[in-house]
Amino acid sequence: MPQGETISLIAGGTGLVGRHVMQQLGASGEQMIVIARRPIDDLPASASLFETDFDRLVDGLTLPDASHAYICLGTTIKKAGSREAFRRVDHDYVIAMAQLAYESGVRRLAVVSAVGATTDTNNFYTKIKGEVEEAIAEFRFEHLTFVRPGLILGDRVNDFRLGEQVAVMLTPLFNPLLRGKATQFRSIHARDIAAAMIAQVRLGLPGVHHLTYADMMELST
Repeated sequence: MPQGETISLIAGGTGLVGRHVMQQLGASGEQMIVIARRPIDDLPASASLFETDFDRLVDGLTLPDASHAYICLGTTIKKAGSREAFRRVDHDYVIAMAQLAYESGVRRLAVVSAVGATTDTNNFYTKIKGEVEEAIAEFRFEHLTFVRPGLILGDRVNDFRLGEQVAVMLTPLFNPLLRGKATQFRSIHARDIAAAMIAQVRLGLPGVHHLTYADMMELST
């Protein structure tokens, strides 16, 4: 990769947040490599597709050289079919992708985590996210951001979730009621998460950063 050139890796470009990251980077003409398991119809002109089975991430796949990366991988226990399958996607794939990105030259990374992520809990979901954050922090990226959204709003492609749709309809009523420390639990649109991730990576402040609702909304405006 030529010195000074910005090339971004995106893992999960067909997902809700990853699709917005891809589209927003594409709108600015930034060069990117989208890692996906199937072809993408609306791939931006500045993007190239790196098509692969994500199991190969865990097996030690080599990724193209890049400077920035966005990891937007994730599923649900219901969709995955079991806790073990969920853990493979939200834990194993994410950590493996971070390691491979670091080995490919990436020094600025943003990862979609979740509100309340911590290893100090009995909650399976937030514990998995906490384990992922701790593991990725060990890679010593020059800049590392974990975004911690609550419910993510947006149009999912071929992934209808009734519970989420009901919550989306109630968001205008409940978001204003969540104040103070509870603000972090507000629902947030995927486009705002993507915009915050991109802005934060471009700022490139050294160290590890955790962004919740208010931080993301400030960066996305």
